[in-house]
Amino acid sequence: MLARIKATLRRFESESLPSPILESGNLSLDIVNNTIYLDETELKYTPKEFKLLKLFMKHKGKVLTYNWLLKEVWGVGYQQEVHYLRIFINQLRQKIETNPSRPTRIRTETGIGYRFIE
Repeated sequence: MLARIKATLRRFESESLPSPILESGNLSLDIVNNTIYLDETELKYTPKEFKLLKLFMKHKGKVLTYNWLLKEVWGVGYQQEVHYLRIFINQLRQKIETNPSRPTRIRTETGIGYRFIE
């Protein structure tokens, strides 16, 4: 019995835990301390912006649909409120993009959702 416990503990210790810091170029998001840094400068953000950016950075390169993002950030009853999402994406782009009118990080996938590009 003791050998089984030790073997289980070894497997658990060898599994790598996900990093509490998500990074993409000069942008980093610290999940534990709830901070966002751009070029080592701490950004001011709202809780919704933080949730959105965390989802984008966790799912880099994948298209995240409008409905899925709304459900994850605002909840089940908000899946038709796409204008909420557009407003917050615009605010987020203002903070993390070099040129928000020509975004390179958060790309719009017309009629589907958004994609975070590293």
